[in-house]
Amino acid sequence: MVKCGKMIANLRKVKKLTISELTGNRIHRSTYERFVKGDTKLSVNNLIYMLNQLHVNFDEFMRFSNDDAYRDIIDYRHFVERFEQAILLEDTVKLHHLGQEVATYRQHIADDDHLYYHLLILIDANYAMLCHQSFNKNHVAIVNDYLLRCEAWTSYELFLFDNIFFTMKGDVVKALLLRILRHLDDPEATLASQCERVHIILRIITVCILHKKLSIAQTLLIQLNNTLNIWSDAYHLLAEELCLDFLNDIIEMINGHAEYADAVLNTMNTLKHLDNKLYESACQRYLDQVLTIYHLPATCSI
Repeated sequence: MVKCGKMIANLRKVKKLTISELTGNRIHRSTYERFVKGDTKLSVNNLIYMLNQLHVNFDEFMRFSNDDAYRDIIDYRHFVERFEQAILLEDTVKLHHLGQEVATYRQHIADDDHLYYHLLILIDANYAMLCHQSFNKNHVAIVNDYLLRCEAWTSYELFLFDNIFFTMKGDVVKALLLRILRHLDDPEATLASQCERVHIILRIITVCILHKKLSIAQTLLIQLNNTLNIWSDAYHLLAEELCLDFLNDIIEMINGHAEYADAVLNTMNTLKHLDNKLYESACQRYLDQVLTIYHLPATCSI
């Protein structure tokens, strides 16, 4: 814990931020000073908040700090990676087993700051969605209320929204989506946080298309396209840009422009050459759903 606090303090000095600029209205100055000395442990949300203020990637920070006091956070990140992979593959068996593991792990943590509880809610909600079951509205409301109360979003809040928005009412999604769109053009934002925002908007676009809300999907695509022009030279976003083209071409195809079917196939083939199996399989499953919903000829299915 001492090592973690000292690293934050050193980064603050390097970035030439005042303590108040670093902690904002979320962390009391005395709490910050005790954290730097190693006398207290910050909640995960507050730690992530400060890292965002410093424009430092969470995973890199945890790797270099190697602080045993935050071992449970490192374990949490591993659970999150497995959760995201299971969602992308729509693997309900893996989700079910992961939920059991997380529940067992949570029993041995004195105070998880709602971290594992929120993750369990996400796992249960997504499992219910994939199995076409009703989700627990009381549990989902806990995460929804948390997001509505949070004005300053970190990568943690973005992660929660990305994996729970399908349970929300339309007006709530619009209100929360404005917070994400508001920061898309932020030149001070880290590449990691921008990637998260891009992922969320891409997922919302896919849901809009499946629910035949094409005007909303097209509006979001235009906003996202304009934003990608700012940092499109980043190699990290190559797959995301391909997905953006993929969704653009799908909408054109739905609107009766059959020639865009070839463009969809070209994107699928490019993903194959990138050897990105997760994106490739997810795009193919999504394309099959679109072809079925809109009664389009199955000429695009590989």
